[in-house]
Amino acid sequence: MAKNISIEDLVRNVTPHFAYQLQLKSGEVEKVIRSKGEIRQFLLALYGGRTEAGDSGFDAHKGVLFDKIGHLKPSKLLSEEELEFYTNEFARHGVHGPLNWYRTRDVNYKDELAILDREIRIPTLFIQALRDQALPPQLGKSMAKQFPRLTLKQVNTSHWALWEKPEEVNEIIGTWLKDQSVADGRAGKL
Repeated sequence: MAKNISIEDLVRNVTPHFAYQLQLKSGEVEKVIRSKGEIRQFLLALYGGRTEAGDSGFDAHKGVLFDKIGHLKPSKLLSEEELEFYTNEFARHGVHGPLNWYRTRDVNYKDELAILDREIRIPTLFIQALRDQALPPQLGKSMAKQFPRLTLKQVNTSHWALWEKPEEVNEIIGTWLKDQSVADGRAGKL
């Protein structure tokens, strides 16, 4: 049985770029991010919003930079309409629920024991963002061991590849789907 390594130990010893997960699971965020305006700024921080001086509102090694909340300008990644929609949806119940994903590490560990040391033999596409602070490229280096039918494609984006280069990402997905349907002789049956 693999050892369940706490996120605290991972951040301290292996993946310092996961420190944002410590903040997001801590409950600290929902104590600070409560109003609709704060939620809007929180979303801007996550989606690359910057201050007038060009300072980011988020750092994978720290999390949401609370001192920047209230000073972030619109992100190029979200239209005003998208930002308004997300803000309204999050404002309905706050950010606690969405941040619960970061509190499920132990539950996920137990669930994933069932696939420990097993190969995932279905065709799998992984589109890797080359400038992702949270998931740097070296994290995907050994994926092929568990995914023998892995197709790895890379895009020169941050974490938000679908927002930054939607045409390129969609082209990769479309080509991969087409290749898969032809490869198993079932063209047009996906």
